[in-house]
Amino acid sequence: LTTTFGEGKGGNLNVNAQDIQIIGRSKDAKFPSGLFASAGQSSKGDAGNLTLFTNKLLVQDGAQVGAGTFGQGKGGNFTINAQDIQLEDNSTIRTESLQSGISGNIEINVKDSFNADNGRVITQSGQSSGGNIKITAGKNIFLRNNSDIKTILFPTDSSGGDINLTANTI
Repeated sequence: LTTTFGEGKGGNLNVNAQDIQIIGRSKDAKFPSGLFASAGQSSKGDAGNLTLFTNKLLVQDGAQVGAGTFGQGKGGNFTINAQDIQLEDNSTIRTESLQSGISGNIEINVKDSFNADNGRVITQSGQSSGGNIKITAGKNIFLRNNSDIKTILFPTDSSGGDINLTANTI
């Protein structure tokens, strides 16, 4: 977790590993396991960016990864560069803005396949513009069992984000 609670920008979080596994929630199910770059509720600074470089990314059992702002600053962008991605069992890849800051973008670059089985990729904005989602897969993008790729914009005059998917099979 990188975060800011003041006027300065939150730090960037970069993870470079052979394999990354983010699994589960706390025992009481209130808190997901995860990697986050954020700006706190009282902050005016922008959230940092989150970048993952890996062969295989597994996010499962309610875990979450993402960047967001709960304050006035911009939400961070989230970029994943991987060979394969598995998003399973009510897990989420997200960027969000819950106050006046703009939601960050999600960019996923997968050499082989992106597989979601009851998983979500979401950008969400409460009072400002929504972020874009771009997923590029060398082979396949599979969405199974209530999986979603969506941009959410709560009632506002701002614009929602775009969704762009590129693969041999979707």
